[in-house]
Amino acid sequence: MALFRFSLFLFVVMPSVELQVPDNHPFYIAGTLYTLICVFGGSPFPTLRWSWQPCLKPGCQPEEDGWMSVTQSKNIPNMDDDNPGLLHLQAEESGFYRCTAENKVGTNISQPAHFIVTGSYWMIIICAWLIGRLVFHFLQNVFK
Repeated sequence: MALFRFSLFLFVVMPSVELQVPDNHPFYIAGTLYTLICVFGGSPFPTLRWSWQPCLKPGCQPEEDGWMSVTQSKNIPNMDDDNPGLLHLQAEESGFYRCTAENKVGTNISQPAHFIVTGSYWMIIICAWLIGRLVFHFLQNVFK
């Protein structure tokens, strides 16, 4: 009589998640394309969900119950089917973004990233030029 003995190990790990933002600052030029990166993992491999919350006034903070599907953002989200951890955005509206990883063990939510949309690139260039001209004329008059 043959006796068989075997062991089966199943590793189940709570999902981990971290949101990485471009340039490490919250200001983005309107109309420009950006990519947010959500680094996530777990066992079994988790599903990933992106969410968004508008920020309509300076100094606003995200509210726990105000999160919506990222497709409701005016920032024209384009999710990468081959890599769900990438979210491509065209900046149009200020708000907060976060990603959520979920598997049968649990759910983990990233810290929110603040996404503040500023004026267009050309508007910033023109304003900088005008300010430079004003400073130049002011200094010319001071040192006459």
